[in-house]
Amino acid sequence: MKFSKQLLYNAVAEWRQYYMDYGGLKKIISKFKKIQVAQQEGDESDSDNAKPKTDDEALPLLASSVRSPVLNRTASAQVLLDLEEANLDTRVSSRMYGATTDDFSDAIEKIETTFFNQLEINAQRVEGFYVRMEKELERISNALVRHATSGSKKDGEDRTLFYTSLRRRYVEHYLEIAEVLNFAELNKTGFEKIMKKHDKVRLH
Repeated sequence: MKFSKQLLYNAVAEWRQYYMDYGGLKKIISKFKKIQVAQQEGDESDSDNAKPKTDDEALPLLASSVRSPVLNRTASAQVLLDLEEANLDTRVSSRMYGATTDDFSDAIEKIETTFFNQLEINAQRVEGFYVRMEKELERISNALVRHATSGSKKDGEDRTLFYTSLRRRYVEHYLEIAEVLNFAELNKTGFEKIMKKHDKVRLH
């Protein structure tokens, strides 16, 4: 099972907004791949364009450039990102706009910045919720201990009912702790996996 589905199935519904946005971070990483493909296609296109063209080959190109002057522009990093956002075919994007190496580098730098900004936002959200829940669980634990000590003053049926209720509350509290620990573990795994995906694309 893919981790994105695992995260979806195992997340506590009421806490969903506090989990890391694994899918969103994956989408950002996918932009690296598209830019890399566009760059590779652009390099191949440059190699093809470097070959001498016959008059028959040159005339259609000249006519095309007259019809669409935009084809002669060099793409900026923002243009590349806009094209990617619009889901245009990357080989068309790179060849049509004649992007330079600097353009591709700028585009990748922008994506890298976006990725780490979003990673930080996700980490802060997860940590903030975990710390808040940790304090709440500690408060409940202390309250249960105090409540348990008061049971020694009860007798007979009241004592039995008291400890039955207390046992049930301890079981509920144990489940609450388990959910918070699972929240932490799922997010920890998610951050590890997303960084591996990032490094695989950027370092290989």
